[in-house]
Amino acid sequence: MYKRRCIAILLFFIALFGGGISACLISTIALASSSAASDLDTSIKIEEKRLETIKRQINYHKRQVLQAKKKEKNILKDLSGIGQNIVLLEQQIKLLNLKEKRTQMKIEELTKKISKTNGNIDSAKKILTRRLVALYKYGNVAQFNLILSASSAHEVLNNVFLLRRISEQDKRLISTLMDSSKRLEESKKELEAHKGLLIKQKAELESKKRALRVAQAKREELLKRISKRKELHMKAAKELQDAQEELKNKIRYLISKKRQLASRSSSAVLTYKGGKLRWPVRGKITSRFGVRVHPVFKTKTVHTGLDISAKEGSPVKAAADGEVLFTGWLNGYGQIIVLDHGSNLTTVYAHLSRVSVSEGSKVRAGQTIGNVGKTGLTTGAHLHFEVRVNGKAVDPMKYLRR
Repeated sequence: MYKRRCIAILLFFIALFGGGISACLISTIALASSSAASDLDTSIKIEEKRLETIKRQINYHKRQVLQAKKKEKNILKDLSGIGQNIVLLEQQIKLLNLKEKRTQMKIEELTKKISKTNGNIDSAKKILTRRLVALYKYGNVAQFNLILSASSAHEVLNNVFLLRRISEQDKRLISTLMDSSKRLEESKKELEAHKGLLIKQKAELESKKRALRVAQAKREELLKRISKRKELHMKAAKELQDAQEELKNKIRYLISKKRQLASRSSSAVLTYKGGKLRWPVRGKITSRFGVRVHPVFKTKTVHTGLDISAKEGSPVKAAADGEVLFTGWLNGYGQIIVLDHGSNLTTVYAHLSRVSVSEGSKVRAGQTIGNVGKTGLTTGAHLHFEVRVNGKAVDPMKYLRR
């Protein structure tokens, strides 16, 4: 009877100290990242890449300004510089918000893990306490009695094996609990420190944002002065004409260079297959192609495209299949995208707040390529859309679907 009781106790301990508790702890600690966290990581990588692109484009634009070596003050360049800083800061804030969200998710995940692990530790402590009490009461007597009561050598070996397994399970359980608790505490401290860093970064960016609001106010003040003082708005109007000419020459140069590279590599040359272009954004046309009275300069100027009213942030779609010929900044135009559709036909999308494509990438008709903004010389958020043939601006209404 005594012998059976001892074996039953042994089996009870094995059941308690077997894989159950350790497996539970290991599975709790080694939880896989949730799909939401994975999505956040992907978004962060995309936004980090976009931030680097914005920085690269702004640096290129600044180099172009320095190379011009013009001593006289350039109004459009001042406005463009402010617009670039706004876009850069908005991108940094967006990226920081994503990182902060990811950190918060990790902290919440870790808090749950710690809570579960503490519960497992408490349960294990109770079991180990009972184990220690039993050892205190009986010491090694029970173990010797169990071995000595064996009826055969085989049973002795079995009993020794079971006792050894209990001892090993005890050691494994204690080691696992200690290591797990240590790792979780270290991770929690690390994430708390990271969260503190993000709070500091956000505060710094908020400070920059306030400074940029001051700069935006200066921008508005500059626009008012341009409209009121004839010599200023005549100067700015001339700068805008220069920018339009610069865009024409840039498109011609890029298309020519692209065709040369294609001929050397024997790759297929992009060809426009005809048909009406899609509208890049839906909205009211506030200014058409041709001679107009400029809304800022109040002088007659040639308008090289269509101004389409839309809310800031509205998606801008590719008018047709094509390839991204250029993304960057141009005085007066702000942040722009130029798409090559083949057969020397290009479309231009200006005053953008955000660019979602990179140079050389292929796009499909209707694909989102950017977002409506108010960068460059503009009185409010809208899309400036141009159609150009061999770099020369033509009336978009003749190409767009009715």
